[in-house]
Amino acid sequence: LMFRLYGDPAAPKAFHAEMHRAFMDYEYKGSNFCQSRADPCVYVMRCDDDSVLASCIFVDDSCNTFKLDTGAHDAYKGFVAFLKTRFRLKDDTDGMELVRSFLGMNVTWAEDGSWVRIDQPLAIDKLVNGSGVNSAIPRHTPLPPGTEIMLTDCPDLTTVEGKEEAQLMKTRPYRKRVGELLWISRISRPDISAAVSRLSTVCN
Repeated sequence: LMFRLYGDPAAPKAFHAEMHRAFMDYEYKGSNFCQSRADPCVYVMRCDDDSVLASCIFVDDSCNTFKLDTGAHDAYKGFVAFLKTRFRLKDDTDGMELVRSFLGMNVTWAEDGSWVRIDQPLAIDKLVNGSGVNSAIPRHTPLPPGTEIMLTDCPDLTTVEGKEEAQLMKTRPYRKRVGELLWISRISRPDISAAVSRLSTVCN
Protein backbone atom coordinates (compact mmCIF):
# COMPACT_ATOMS: atom_id res chain seq x y z
CA LEU A 1 0.00 0.00 0.00
CA MET A 2 2.84 2.41 0.81
CA PHE A 3 4.13 2.10 -2.75
CA ARG A 4 0.82 3.57 -3.95
CA LEU A 5 0.97 6.48 -1.55
CA TYR A 6 2.58 9.04 -3.84
CA GLY A 7 1.25 9.88 -7.28
CA ASP A 8 -1.96 7.86 -7.15
CA PRO A 9 -5.08 10.06 -6.62
CA ALA A 10 -6.81 7.22 -4.75
CA ALA A 11 -3.85 6.48 -2.49
CA PRO A 12 -4.50 8.95 0.37
CA LYS A 13 -8.03 7.65 0.93
CA ALA A 14 -6.91 4.03 0.66
CA PHE A 15 -4.04 4.57 3.08
CA HIS A 16 -6.24 6.42 5.57
CA ALA A 17 -8.74 3.56 5.45
CA GLU A 18 -5.92 1.10 6.18
CA MET A 19 -4.62 3.21 9.08
CA HIS A 20 -8.15 3.68 10.44
CA ARG A 21 -8.69 -0.08 10.37
CA ALA A 22 -5.48 -0.60 12.34
CA PHE A 23 -6.55 1.91 15.01
CA MET A 24 -10.02 0.42 15.29
CA ASP A 25 -8.70 -3.15 15.52
CA TYR A 26 -6.27 -2.45 18.36
CA GLU A 27 -7.43 -3.16 21.91
CA TYR A 28 -5.60 -2.75 25.21
CA LYS A 29 -7.15 -4.25 28.34
CA GLY A 30 -10.64 -3.54 27.12
CA SER A 31 -9.81 -0.01 25.89
CA ASN A 32 -10.11 1.03 22.25
CA PHE A 33 -9.24 4.05 20.18
CA CYS A 34 -11.98 6.56 19.38
CA GLN A 35 -11.71 8.72 16.26
CA SER A 36 -12.12 12.43 16.88
CA ARG A 37 -15.24 13.98 15.38
CA ALA A 38 -13.46 17.32 15.04
CA ASP A 39 -10.48 15.90 13.14
CA PRO A 40 -10.58 12.38 11.61
CA CYS A 41 -6.78 12.17 11.79
CA VAL A 42 -6.78 12.24 15.62
CA TYR A 43 -7.40 9.10 17.67
CA VAL A 44 -7.76 8.96 21.46
CA MET A 45 -7.73 6.03 23.90
CA ARG A 46 -8.68 6.36 27.57
CA CYS A 47 -7.10 3.57 29.62
CA ASP A 48 -8.44 1.94 32.79
CA ASP A 49 -6.22 4.13 35.02
CA ASP A 50 -7.72 7.27 33.37
CA SER A 51 -4.50 7.97 31.47
CA VAL A 52 -4.95 9.07 27.86
CA LEU A 53 -3.12 8.04 24.70
CA ALA A 54 -3.63 10.43 21.80
CA SER A 55 -2.32 9.92 18.28
CA CYS A 56 -2.28 12.48 15.47
CA ILE A 57 -1.72 11.13 11.95
CA PHE A 58 -0.50 13.08 8.93
CA VAL A 59 -0.21 10.82 5.86
CA ASP A 60 2.34 8.25 7.10
CA ASP A 61 3.74 10.20 10.08
CA SER A 62 2.30 10.27 13.57
CA CYS A 63 2.77 12.27 16.76
CA ASN A 64 1.68 10.54 19.98
CA THR A 65 1.17 11.82 23.52
CA PHE A 66 0.94 9.94 26.81
CA LYS A 67 2.25 10.16 30.35
CA LEU A 68 5.20 7.91 31.16
CA ASP A 69 4.71 4.84 33.37
CA THR A 70 0.93 4.79 32.95
CA GLY A 71 -1.54 2.54 31.20
CA ALA A 72 -1.38 4.85 28.19
CA HIS A 73 2.39 4.30 28.03
CA ASP A 74 1.93 0.51 28.00
CA ALA A 75 -0.92 0.82 25.51
CA TYR A 76 1.34 2.83 23.21
CA LYS A 77 4.13 0.24 23.33
CA GLY A 78 1.60 -2.46 22.57
CA PHE A 79 0.18 -0.42 19.71
CA VAL A 80 3.63 0.00 18.12
CA ALA A 81 4.13 -3.77 18.30
CA PHE A 82 0.68 -4.22 16.77
CA LEU A 83 1.47 -1.79 13.91
CA LYS A 84 4.64 -3.75 13.13
CA THR A 85 2.47 -6.73 12.26
CA ARG A 86 0.77 -4.66 9.54
CA PHE A 87 3.31 -2.06 8.38
CA ARG A 88 7.04 -1.68 7.96
CA LEU A 89 8.00 1.09 10.37
CA LYS A 90 11.06 3.27 9.76
CA ASP A 91 11.46 4.32 13.41
CA ASP A 92 13.89 1.97 15.19
CA THR A 93 13.23 3.60 18.57
CA ASP A 94 9.55 2.56 18.59
CA GLY A 95 8.66 6.23 18.76
CA MET A 96 9.97 6.67 22.29
CA GLU A 97 11.97 9.80 21.51
CA LEU A 98 10.63 13.27 22.25
CA VAL A 99 9.22 14.88 19.12
CA ARG A 100 11.61 17.53 17.78
CA SER A 101 9.82 18.42 14.56
CA PHE A 102 6.43 17.66 13.05
CA LEU A 103 4.78 19.16 9.95
CA GLY A 104 7.34 21.95 9.76
CA MET A 105 7.06 22.78 13.46
CA ASN A 106 10.12 22.80 15.71
CA VAL A 107 9.46 21.49 19.21
CA THR A 108 11.85 22.41 22.04
CA TRP A 109 11.50 20.82 25.49
CA ALA A 110 12.69 21.91 28.91
CA GLU A 111 15.09 19.39 30.47
CA ASP A 112 12.62 18.69 33.28
CA GLY A 113 9.64 18.64 30.91
CA SER A 114 8.02 21.63 32.62
CA TRP A 115 7.50 23.54 29.35
CA VAL A 116 7.56 23.09 25.61
CA ARG A 117 8.06 25.67 22.86
CA ILE A 118 6.72 25.36 19.32
CA ASP A 119 8.07 27.59 16.58
CA GLN A 120 8.40 27.58 12.78
CA PRO A 121 11.63 29.32 11.74
CA LEU A 122 11.93 27.43 8.43
CA ALA A 123 8.35 28.26 7.40
CA ILE A 124 8.85 31.93 8.28
CA ASP A 125 12.20 32.12 6.46
CA LYS A 126 10.63 30.49 3.39
CA LEU A 127 7.77 32.99 3.44
CA VAL A 128 10.04 36.01 3.91
CA ASN A 129 12.59 34.97 1.28
CA GLY A 130 9.88 33.86 -1.17
CA SER A 131 8.16 37.22 -0.81
CA GLY A 132 11.39 39.12 -1.46
CA VAL A 133 11.10 41.16 1.73
CA ASN A 134 14.14 39.69 3.50
CA SER A 135 15.83 43.11 3.33
CA ALA A 136 12.81 45.01 4.69
CA ILE A 137 13.00 46.90 7.97
CA PRO A 138 11.44 44.82 10.79
CA ARG A 139 8.33 46.12 12.55
CA HIS A 140 6.88 45.14 15.92
CA THR A 141 3.26 45.23 14.70
CA PRO A 142 1.91 43.02 11.87
CA LEU A 143 -0.14 45.94 10.45
CA PRO A 144 -0.06 49.64 11.31
CA PRO A 145 -2.72 50.37 13.97
CA GLY A 146 -6.06 51.35 12.47
CA THR A 147 -5.36 49.76 9.07
CA GLU A 148 -8.55 48.93 7.19
CA ILE A 149 -8.50 46.45 4.31
CA MET A 150 -11.55 46.59 2.07
CA LEU A 151 -12.64 45.42 -1.37
CA THR A 152 -12.47 49.06 -2.50
CA ASP A 153 -8.68 48.74 -2.18
CA CYS A 154 -8.72 46.31 -5.11
CA PRO A 155 -7.93 47.54 -8.63
CA ASP A 156 -10.74 49.38 -10.41
CA LEU A 157 -11.17 47.43 -13.63
CA THR A 158 -13.10 50.29 -15.26
CA THR A 159 -9.92 52.37 -15.53
CA VAL A 160 -6.70 51.88 -17.48
CA GLU A 161 -4.62 52.20 -14.31
CA GLY A 162 -6.80 49.63 -12.56
CA LYS A 163 -6.42 47.14 -15.39
CA GLU A 164 -2.63 47.58 -15.34
CA GLU A 165 -2.59 47.10 -11.59
CA ALA A 166 -4.75 43.97 -11.93
CA GLN A 167 -2.31 42.54 -14.49
CA LEU A 168 0.54 43.22 -12.08
CA MET A 169 -1.34 41.54 -9.21
CA LYS A 170 -1.77 38.40 -11.31
CA THR A 171 2.00 37.92 -11.07
CA ARG A 172 1.90 38.16 -7.26
CA PRO A 173 1.03 34.91 -5.38
CA TYR A 174 -1.18 36.73 -2.85
CA ARG A 175 -3.37 33.75 -1.94
CA LYS A 176 -0.32 31.55 -1.47
CA ARG A 177 1.26 34.07 0.91
CA VAL A 178 -1.96 34.43 2.89
CA GLY A 179 -2.20 30.64 3.11
CA GLU A 180 1.34 30.44 4.46
CA LEU A 181 0.56 33.20 6.96
CA LEU A 182 -2.61 31.40 8.10
CA TRP A 183 -0.61 28.24 8.83
CA ILE A 184 2.02 30.18 10.78
CA SER A 185 -0.52 32.23 12.74
CA ARG A 186 -2.53 29.13 13.62
CA ILE A 187 0.45 27.15 14.92
CA SER A 188 3.05 29.43 16.47
CA ARG A 189 2.26 33.12 15.94
CA PRO A 190 -1.21 33.98 17.25
CA ASP A 191 -0.03 37.60 17.53
CA ILE A 192 -0.43 38.03 13.76
CA SER A 193 -3.80 36.27 13.47
CA ALA A 194 -5.89 39.47 13.47
CA ALA A 195 -3.78 40.98 10.67
CA VAL A 196 -3.84 37.76 8.64
CA SER A 197 -7.61 37.52 9.08
CA ARG A 198 -7.97 40.99 7.58
CA LEU A 199 -5.67 40.18 4.67
CA SER A 200 -7.62 37.00 3.93
CA THR A 201 -10.85 38.93 3.35
CA VAL A 202 -9.60 40.17 -0.05
CA CYS A 203 -8.10 36.95 -1.45
CA ASN A 204 -10.30 37.16 -4.55
